[in-house]
Amino acid sequence: PWGRCSNGRIPPGAPMINSRWVPSPHFKPGRPGPIKYIILHYTEYGTDEETIAHFTDPAREASSHYLICYNGEVVQFVRETDTAWHAGPSAWQGDEGLNACSLGIEISNGGEPNGCPPYAAKQYNALGHLLSALLKRHNLKPEAVLGHSDIAPDRKIDPGKHFNWQWLEQHGLAAPYVPPAGLKPTSPILEVIQQLGYRGTTPEANVAAFQRRYFPEAPVLGKLCPRTEYFIRQGKKS
Repeated sequence: PWGRCSNGRIPPGAPMINSRWVPSPHFKPGRPGPIKYIILHYTEYGTDEETIAHFTDPAREASSHYLICYNGEVVQFVRETDTAWHAGPSAWQGDEGLNACSLGIEISNGGEPNGCPPYAAKQYNALGHLLSALLKRHNLKPEAVLGHSDIAPDRKIDPGKHFNWQWLEQHGLAAPYVPPAGLKPTSPILEVIQQLGYRGTTPEANVAAFQRRYFPEAPVLGKLCPRTEYFIRQGKKS
């Protein structure tokens, strides 16, 4: 699967996998510091062409570094050395405004507003190759891979509760949940979720984001249930 870009030239910061270079005008040259995170999104578009048109439209002022198309093709819009505009108002642990310290990967999918159809096996395969290359190149651990809903719980729900995070975990490309060290039986659950990194403005937003990421089978996203609380305390599902 490894090779050069389809146009025969690898732009700086491109992964060493087959990809198509479609430059977006929406980025800030350079970065103020190192890349610390990789953020996964869904597009909410029915076709790849719509997404490409969105990120190359001069009036849109939005971009990501990469797109995983419906057929598994990888498209790159912005060099990794530059800052794409994909995260918006965002925070994780001690960082804010994650555009400056992250890479953005969009995955073609209609999204939850459109029923969130299943992601294709070709998309997971392409995403796996891309994440493997990016984690290695930037010396990042699986904990660096986050969803847009993780870093913007108040306003974003992608890549959606139907995204198969467990597949990434099984391949060492995302981190499984592990109860924090020092967790006590009396530790308040809402505080535990905040300590993990979630920084939404309401407890409900943080709970919903955690559940989408680690416990999507929760009966009502945003509300603590006994099964979710057991999972948070024990690190396993009842």
